[in-house]
Formats: sequence, C-alpha cells, structure tokens
Amino acid sequence: MESQIENRWVKTDGSLDMNLIFKAFQQFWRENSEIGRKYQYQEADLT
Repeated sequence: MESQIENRWVKTDGSLDMNLIFKAFQQFWRENSEIGRKYQYQEADLT
C-alpha cells in the first residue's frame, strides 16, 4: 500500500517535517478554534 501523505509534509530523507505540520496546525486552529466553543470541546481550554 502506497503512502498518501502529501509531499510537502515529507522531508527529502523521508521523515515528516514536524515543524511544518505544527505550523499548519497552528494556522488551522487560529482560523477554526470556534469549533471548540461551538461543540464544548472540553480538552481544549479556550478561556
């Protein structure tokens, strides 16, 4: 089974670029954090 991970998340040595992944997640969370408020997501302290 071939991997479905986008190339932009993979370094040339085949490992994941965790810095890029975390930066993308931070941007996603900034844009979508209201999801946690709307559904009362208890694991994320949004106060």
